[in-house]
Amino acid sequence: MKMEMLTALLRVNQYIAELRPTIAPEARVFVGAQYSPATNADAWTKCVPESGVLIIQLSVRSSEMTPEMLRIVAAHELCHARLHGKFMCAGADTPGAFVPPVLRMRMEQEAVLCSAEMLSP
Repeated sequence: MKMEMLTALLRVNQYIAELRPTIAPEARVFVGAQYSPATNADAWTKCVPESGVLIIQLSVRSSEMTPEMLRIVAAHELCHARLHGKFMCAGADTPGAFVPPVLRMRMEQEAVLCSAEMLSP
């Protein structure tokens, strides 16, 4: 499992490097892995408010994905950086910040549409 996770991490990092100039050129991004299977998400993005760096975390589930699926994950998370990066960083800097589920769903839909647009031929 660890080797598969490392492979997924390296692939997503490669895709981030490839896609970032087109999708979110101003974003400063770091890619990491989260070994906890506690979430249903394949990946998620957090912000380090002191630096404005966005951290894309891959879940254990991503180790089972095909390269094309990992490319979609990378594009989706870069779209979050493009569309919601400033919002995420502002919220990360606010103690007790909470994103209502309706807003979270809308953010996900926007990132899905953005990634589909960015990956379409």
